[in-house]
Amino acid sequence: MRTVLAIATAFTAGAACTATAQEAPQASPNISESARRLVEQFGDVSSWANATGYRMQTVHISDYARLPYTHETWGLFDERRNVTRVMNQDLRQLRGLNGGDGWWIQEGVLDPYEPDFLEAEKVRWRSGLFRSVHRLASGDPAVTIRRDGDELEIQDGGDVILRIRTDEGGAPVSFARSDNLESWTDLGSFDDYGPIRVPTEIRTPDGRFRSLILEFQLYMSGPDVSFAPPADPNDMSR
Repeated sequence: MRTVLAIATAFTAGAACTATAQEAPQASPNISESARRLVEQFGDVSSWANATGYRMQTVHISDYARLPYTHETWGLFDERRNVTRVMNQDLRQLRGLNGGDGWWIQEGVLDPYEPDFLEAEKVRWRSGLFRSVHRLASGDPAVTIRRDGDELEIQDGGDVILRIRTDEGGAPVSFARSDNLESWTDLGSFDDYGPIRVPTEIRTPDGRFRSLILEFQLYMSGPDVSFAPPADPNDMSR
């Protein structure tokens, strides 16, 4: 485990221990064998099954930005809510998806999401990689999985929301979400974050965008953050 992950590991382990003290977490008995094999690539099935949300901190390096920027997201798995803080020397942005609404703050100005962007964010939330792992682990009856060669296809209510390519050992190496099922994103090697495993890097095949995962934690309740815009648009805290 990398040194940079120590904070994430401590938080993740603490959350898991809290859940264990109240009630030993269990994976759903309804999880299919193919779903279990995929989820196990991401670590402890019970932790994913019982999680309510997550926090992830990354550094994004992009040909489209002058400088790298930090990207910190808190999100819920079973409610359409997330909030993201993006910062570097040039940029201070806070944005959120809060049920049916979306908002963002940039340089102290609060605006609602444009309708097209709001719908795109709803699609991205529905087809999120980590949310899909949680739903498979919990045995969500609306979610099904099938294999076609080296690809796994995940459906939600009959709609394809995620495609995952795996190596010969079954480890995920790339994925495509329902906002563009022909646009693949590569996954780096997996590392331990407490009882779970997530990729250390997410990148486009052409290398023009890379996201390095610095911290990742699952919440067994919460996260205890607000998904509504702050009263003061200059307040970047969560």
